[in-house]
Amino acid sequence: MKKILILAVIMSFLLVALVAFVGCNSADLTHHQLVGTWAGTIVRTFNADGTGYAMHRTGTVNFTWSVRSGNRLTIRNEQHDDIPRRENWEYSSSIAGSITLIDRENNTTETSFRFMADNTAAHPILGIWEWTNDSAWRYNFRMDGTGTRGVYGSTTEFTWQISGNVLSIHDPKALLGGDYNTLVNEIWAVTFSGRNMVLMFGETEFSYRRI
Repeated sequence: MKKILILAVIMSFLLVALVAFVGCNSADLTHHQLVGTWAGTIVRTFNADGTGYAMHRTGTVNFTWSVRSGNRLTIRNEQHDDIPRRENWEYSSSIAGSITLIDRENNTTETSFRFMADNTAAHPILGIWEWTNDSAWRYNFRMDGTGTRGVYGSTTEFTWQISGNVLSIHDPKALLGGDYNTLVNEIWAVTFSGRNMVLMFGETEFSYRRI
């Protein structure tokens, strides 16, 4: 009887330790401060289900993420030639809406700012824009956050959000630089000058004019 009691106590202790460990590493991320899109040198989107994706110069990389006590963030990237499979960061946030990631092992620091969508009701991006290199290729940004792009008879539908000069486009049939690739979620830097608009992604730049 005494042995059974001791065994029960040990099992209870192990169960509590296991719950604490799981809670530390698999906590509910629904309301975590990292959930959302952060724009910096690399644009990362952290989903509440522990998945996410990052916009690198070489394309989009999907990942899973988890947090531990001590503001420690682990990112596990899908296979990619130029991206490490695992990233270990410490993170800190500011009241200005920025977040700093610190990789002490590689002596790397990144600062990103939260992507907050602007009100699109009267945004200058609304309307139809033609590519200056080929007037047949057009963007159409609608007020409801949807749009089309391409040439007449061969266009794709997308959804979009804009925050300051950062444009986010979700297009499962993305076409960039003439080659189909995996850029389902795109982040562009956008500038306006009169009736002209320039979209930039890394070193890629496209100019458009309003029609």
